[in-house]
Amino acid sequence: MAALRSMGDAGTDLDMNLTASERKLDADRVLQGLLRPLATRRRLAPEELEGLLRGTFERLLLTVQGEAALVFRRTQEGQARLSRVYRSPSLALPELSNPGDELFGGSTAVRLDPACLAERDLDLLELRTYSGAQVAPPWAMVSATRSGFSVRCSILVPLVENGECLGALLIVNKSGEGLFSLPDFSAGDLDLVEEVARHALPALARTLEPACAREFTEEEVARFVARLARLEHFEIPVGWKPDLDLLARVGPDFLRVHLAIPIERTSANGVTLAMANPFDVVARDAFRSQTSLEVEKTVVAASSAIRQVLLSVFPDSKDPSKPEDMRRSHPGAGGISLDGTHSVEGPHQAENTEESDGIIRLANKIIEDAHADGASDIHIEPFENEVKIRFRVDGCLKEVASLPAQVCRALVSRIKIMTRSMDITENRLPQDGRIKFKQFSKNGTDIDLRVSTAPLAFGQKTVLRLLDKGNTALGLDKMGFGERNLRTYREMIQKPYGMVLHVGPTGSGKTTTLYSALSEINKPDVNIQTAEDPIEYMLPNVNHMQMQKEIGLTFAAALRCFLRQDPDIILVGEIRDIETAEIAVEAALTGHLIFSTMHTNDAPGTVSRFIEMGVEPFLVSSSLLVVCAQRLMRRLCVKCKTQSTSTPYECRVLGLPGPQPIFRANLKGCDHCRGAGYKGRIGVHEVMTLNEPMKALIASEAQGQELREAAISNGMISLYDDAMEKVLKGITSIEEALTVVRKE
Repeated sequence: MAALRSMGDAGTDLDMNLTASERKLDADRVLQGLLRPLATRRRLAPEELEGLLRGTFERLLLTVQGEAALVFRRTQEGQARLSRVYRSPSLALPELSNPGDELFGGSTAVRLDPACLAERDLDLLELRTYSGAQVAPPWAMVSATRSGFSVRCSILVPLVENGECLGALLIVNKSGEGLFSLPDFSAGDLDLVEEVARHALPALARTLEPACAREFTEEEVARFVARLARLEHFEIPVGWKPDLDLLARVGPDFLRVHLAIPIERTSANGVTLAMANPFDVVARDAFRSQTSLEVEKTVVAASSAIRQVLLSVFPDSKDPSKPEDMRRSHPGAGGISLDGTHSVEGPHQAENTEESDGIIRLANKIIEDAHADGASDIHIEPFENEVKIRFRVDGCLKEVASLPAQVCRALVSRIKIMTRSMDITENRLPQDGRIKFKQFSKNGTDIDLRVSTAPLAFGQKTVLRLLDKGNTALGLDKMGFGERNLRTYREMIQKPYGMVLHVGPTGSGKTTTLYSALSEINKPDVNIQTAEDPIEYMLPNVNHMQMQKEIGLTFAAALRCFLRQDPDIILVGEIRDIETAEIAVEAALTGHLIFSTMHTNDAPGTVSRFIEMGVEPFLVSSSLLVVCAQRLMRRLCVKCKTQSTSTPYECRVLGLPGPQPIFRANLKGCDHCRGAGYKGRIGVHEVMTLNEPMKALIASEAQGQELREAAISNGMISLYDDAMEKVLKGITSIEEALTVVRKE
């Protein structure tokens, strides 16, 4: 835009420190709620359009911390008349009945009088940001003298469409005493406001001009899609001639079905491909296999423009404007739409909207059902003729649904969109992301989900790990510790320095136990910092850091950083290399309490693992406070568990002198456990502390069995013995215990 960028004072430190990528994410968050409906629905009712715009500008105000957004419409006489007023949702103000109402209460009485702002002609092509440190521009002087409207700082950008200025967007007053950030920085507030204004303008123009058609053109829809996909929009010029050799290499059927056309060669084996639907990952893969060319760049073009080119080149082929032909030639040919559905152009738009809503409801229902069932994981598994949905409940997978194979791409795409960080167009590489489900749930389900996708033979398998925020409220006494283990563990985590390690396989409850321990020692007078990949739970008054290996932010780098941040307690997600291990040991020896995890089978084996990694044995023995090995076992259902007498074999396993009553799972189950016979899980622990004989053994690099015998002599209860104790107490069954632990 041609807005002049000048400003007297710098913005807040927060604004100046934001990176361009963070501002791009801000723009995504502001615009997605507007552009998605516009990209999938050509026509919206006036009240729907106004609601979308209100939501967009409210999100913009929250992002730049502005107090109000004013939309001016330029009249035929060149004047600017106030047309819309949107206020920040963070301001506790009454609703406005019209733009002339009082907007702000308190000591600063502000009245927005459309007439006073319209008395001066505005050159809307030369508008600037303004702060109180500068000479106020004419429009601000008018508003201040005639209406008492005090403009402390503002951003004003023109609304220009096809070279014609339709009006202006004014963002007024940063919250508190701050000023808008310097526009000279690419991360400035002005850049964000200009981008939002530019992409919201087609919708805004229809509210500024009541007589304007409310149906969006296909070229406008292509721009919406391009912005959502973060791709370039390519407007095919009238009379443009494609590369006929390229088109012949692809063939008319493929181009007609996928509404795609190669634009130009970018290299000997690469092309730029223009697509009406850039989310159609199948089309790109098919193009690659059919032509042996790589799609090195994707651009978005209007579907009508692509059809026109194809008809001019292949006049005898079927008319690609008929969606029925497309659907018969290639089921689901439209690919994946913006909401993860199979898109269909033209008169079937209403059907597409219903299908889009169906995929959204399906994704939400799968997640909500999994949460209601107490599942820890959701598996979405593509096979040749079906997609299986399985939940992991109490450690066991169970199939809950079988869906048509065609649903897989749409469902996975919807999940990727919900993460707001995964690439919907990438289906060849594994990806990871995170979903904050509360914003998508109509019943307020407040859970986070960790998402992982993996490319398989028949599509992308997706696994979602449910992270229930309520679990962090559990105390250590709810983790399943035996009385002696709990007493020992609690004593160790109260120490001022040293290393507390949790070991065991993935999914054994290590993270939940660690967070329960942190919650117990989390006090106002201690500084707790965590380095995690990913952050699974958020604790109050704890400083969480997300690892980003692609930019060099590893566990080792985080530990080095933390040691300069005056920490008392540090949690490192995992010790997996010698660099992290050495820094963690050094930190534990220099006055810090370190919590972390490792992947070893038992507590004594952790010592051997440290030494194998290259840590000196005397450093290991000096730094370790406690090692807690952990597994999870299913609990017997308290409503339907049955009692019987132990068999001779079970007596030997349990160490009983003779038959004794024990509890078993009811094979039929009940409504409470949904026929499983088990409900919930409990931890099995092996808590190892070090005494002087053990430290001597470590220094001599003794074998694991020697360490185990010494640890048991020092009072350690093995995983096996802890599990058998829970069998005798009727908490679990002997069958379940023997599937989880074994006698060493």
